[in-house]
Amino acid sequence: MKLTNWTYNQKRSLISFAIKWCKKNIESCKKTKIPLSYVVKKYEKDNVTYGGYSHDDNKILIHFNNINNLKLLLCTVIHEYQHSVQPMMIKYTSYSKKYGYWRNPLEIEAREAEKKHFNNLYKYIKKIYNEN
Repeated sequence: MKLTNWTYNQKRSLISFAIKWCKKNIESCKKTKIPLSYVVKKYEKDNVTYGGYSHDDNKILIHFNNINNLKLLLCTVIHEYQHSVQPMMIKYTSYSKKYGYWRNPLEIEAREAEKKHFNNLYKYIKKIYNEN
């Protein structure tokens, strides 16, 4: 499904459904005093970045203007949600220094989560949007 003609509010609504699904279906043993939140905004820099996660404020960031199809959007949400349940504060920086981004075990785990959960999240989203 192409998202190029979707409005900001339509993408934000879809992201909200996807995050709710992740909260219900992806295991988390992480306890935090700050509730998970998310921001959907335009990415202003030259390089293409789809999203991010801030462990300081437990916030997922989705760059809506860089994402033009449903698969990429859902994979980005799953990826960043996976970071929200990982020990980011304790391990991420040291892993990045030791292994780099692509070989960082937390990034590998997030990419594996995309593969593991995409089909079920996709079915859930398709069901919601086919009913509307």
